Amino acid sequence: MKLRSQETKTKVYILMKYQIFIYFLVLLYSSSYSQSFIIDGTPKIAYWEYGNAEPTIIIINGGPGIDHTYLRPEWDTLSSISRIIYYDQRGCGESDNSINYSWIEHLKDLKRLKDQLSPGKKIVLAASSWGTNIALLFSLYFPNDTKGLILSGFPDWRGINFKKVDLYMYQIDSVMNFKRTLPISDEIISIAKSKIAIEQDSFAKASKSKSVVPSFNKILKWKSKEAHQQTFNSQPSMPELTFFTEIHVPTLILTGDLYCGYSDWSDILAKKIAGSVLFIIENSCHDPWYSNPTVFFAKCFEFIKKFNQ
Repeated sequence: MKLRSQETKTKVYILMKYQIFIYFLVLLYSSSYSQSFIIDGTPKIAYWEYGNAEPTIIIINGGPGIDHTYLRPEWDTLSSISRIIYYDQRGCGESDNSINYSWIEHLKDLKRLKDQLSPGKKIVLAASSWGTNIALLFSLYFPNDTKGLILSGFPDWRGINFKKVDLYMYQIDSVMNFKRTLPISDEIISIAKSKIAIEQDSFAKASKSKSVVPSFNKILKWKSKEAHQQTFNSQPSMPELTFFTEIHVPTLILTGDLYCGYSDWSDILAKKIAGSVLFIIENSCHDPWYSNPTVFFAKCFEFIKKFNQ
């Protein structure tokens, strides 16, 4: 009888230990993935924060029209040497919906985020695919807020505007239905034509290759078709490629050597931004952090550490 009683006490003790363990795991997870909101301004933008070292890095996901979660856990590694902030773009994930999803409003959302979370201090922007558009635009419009750029998989630039739109005084119809009134420059036309030829050749080679390059189409799902379409429609009103010569911050541009269905203008961008560094990761494509995270984040670490030297 005493033996059975002792066995019961042991089982209860083990159960209690297990419950306490689970409780602390839940507590740890909830505290490490805590969510906050931008309260000043509309719409509310959800963000997640990790790490406490300098510099502050805001990570901008691709899309448009998806949330940030596909970047995790790979990009979490940057929190070991910096303070990183993820956020969901308007209309996606935990952020509020809107009636305006132009690139201008995405840019202003990022400015609100920066001003609240890093007031008076410059930040590094780390961006993937469509997110590189937002990062580049931010550095053009807010150079005094930008410390550096990490750009992964820079897609074809659709901006053809020969002037910079006023972010706070513009007509939404003119942005969504932008028509260039001047001829497209010969430079932009030649870049587009050369890229199409390169992509056709790369696609032919990739189709014959036995190597398998991950396709983001299989893992990404549009969270908001409206956000995707509106943002896409507004892109021609972005400043044209020639404006990138105005960017004068340290810039790391990472891409792969394979074509996997996404246009990539990383080499063109590197020629426009003085002092930028282009690194091509072998056996990777549009977003090399997904194909080869070890090499990708090693390069990011080297770049980030320079800010603290």
